[in-house]
Amino acid sequence: MAAAIFLGVLIGCSPFYGFHVILCLVLAFVFRLNKLVVWLGSNVSLPVFAPFLTFLSIQCGYLMIHGEFADVTLETIRATGALDLFWYWTLGFLPVGSALGLACSLLVLIKMRPGDDATS
Repeated sequence: MAAAIFLGVLIGCSPFYGFHVILCLVLAFVFRLNKLVVWLGSNVSLPVFAPFLTFLSIQCGYLMIHGEFADVTLETIRATGALDLFWYWTLGFLPVGSALGLACSLLVLIKMRPGDDATS
């Protein structure tokens, strides 16, 4: 369960909107994980959270390449270009999704400890 949640959250943080369900099904099949749980984990990118995940991923990708956080102003966004921002996002979703996926999977592991009552 925890591995399925981790993978789903990682996929949900990716910039490949429109392909999340396909990625969930394919990767869950490849890794022999519960497809429904992987898909549920990918819903971390609901419209309420997506702008924050996108911003964090772009900042993380920019930090990994340039060693500093991106200056986020309207002028720099216009000057940077969408393709550069996409590449920062593509690079940055890996650590952001991994950290968030790890946190979520640890919560699942804590909740599913042997001896715990499932109704509590």
